[in-house]
Parts: sequence; structure tokens; C-alpha cells
Amino acid sequence: MKKSIVVTISALLAVLMLFSCGVETKSPMTRERAEKLEKEVIESAIFSEEMTKFGDNSIKMIFGFCESAVWKTGYTGVSGAAADEFCIFEAPDESELEKYETQLKEYLADRLVQFRDYAPAQVPKLESAVIEKSGLFLIYYVGPESQKMRDLISKAV
Repeated sequence: MKKSIVVTISALLAVLMLFSCGVETKSPMTRERAEKLEKEVIESAIFSEEMTKFGDNSIKMIFGFCESAVWKTGYTGVSGAAADEFCIFEAPDESELEKYETQLKEYLADRLVQFRDYAPAQVPKLESAVIEKSGLFLIYYVGPESQKMRDLISKAV
């Protein structure tokens, strides 16, 4: 009886080891990966209009919560009529990252209210916005290709 239990447990462990061989573990985002992701996203043309890079002052004005960011980059649509945006923020620590995420979700909710009256056709983009955390990085995307963006993020980490 004991021998059959040991054999069964051993067999289960062997099967689990085989299945775990193909599992890829994700490592947290790094600055190098974030910069590469930024380049890939901008070059991939997953926006509904031409994008322009935010200056540091614009990022601080629009995303005031990111004052403490170690590194940040952001883009918005040139016309202002589309909801398209893309940003990456690097927080100094986990606590700040949580604050960034909370405040970014509030910002997104405000944008949703604004665009419902201003440009209702943009609302689906805002409703499918991407907000992803990896390591101390927060990645934000609003545009017509949310799934492609998720794929780019998965590839980057």
C-alpha cells in the first residue's frame, strides 16, 4: 500500500515537472525593456492618428500623479479629437506604483465622461484601455488596438 502511494506521488511529480518545463516565467519590466516597448509601440502604428510625444511639463500637467516618477514617456494624438494615448511610468517604489495605478484609473474615468459628450465614437477605445503593471512600471494605452498592445507588452516582459 505504501509502495503504491509512493509510486503514484512520484508519477504525479514527474508529470508536473514535464508540464512546467514549457511554462515561461515573466520577469519584471526594466528600463531597457520599457524603452524598447516604447519604440515598438510607436513604430507599430496601433493608433488611429499621428502621435506626438509629450514633453515633461505636459506629462506633469496631465498626469500630475507622476511627479515622483523615476522615468516616464508619453504620447498623444496630434489632433486632440481622438482619445489615443500611450504612456509608461516608472515608479520609485511599489507604494508609489499603487498610487499611480489608482490615479490613472481615475484619470481614465474622467476621460470617459468627457468623451461621452465630446466624441462618443472614441468611448469604445477608452472602455478597452490597457493598464498593465510590471515590476515598478505602469503601462497605459488607449487606442483602437488594445489586444495588439497587450501582445506587445507580453512580448516585452
